Amino acid sequence: ILKHVERRKDLRAEEKRQDDLRDKQYKIEIAKYQEQIDNLVAALASGNAVTVGYVNAKIAELEESKNKVVNERQQYMLTRTSDAEMRQFADILELWGAMSLEQKHETALLLIAKVEAFHDKLQIIWKYKL
Repeated sequence: ILKHVERRKDLRAEEKRQDDLRDKQYKIEIAKYQEQIDNLVAALASGNAVTVGYVNAKIAELEESKNKVVNERQQYMLTRTSDAEMRQFADILELWGAMSLEQKHETALLLIAKVEAFHDKLQIIWKYKL
């Protein structure tokens, strides 16, 4: 567990940079859809009956695409490891040596999803991705 926590702490800076970049990409894509929608709404003011039907259909299509990206971003944001979680990992690392066996057991329950035993190895499945 200690090695896992140490490795997680070391990789956090790079993970945060990549998270920020991906979040910015989502925001840019959402802004592009919104700009296209705004342009079409402006075109409605000077349009006739034929163009109004086309513009309304295009706006609905763009709104749907934008909403997909918004939902993807929300799902992505939910899966990101928060700074508070990282502070918890750092605290575990600092306190590990002073923990009792029972405290280490409780900590392991918080961090480990399951342990798979094979005839030649053990595999630990962590609750948190690296």
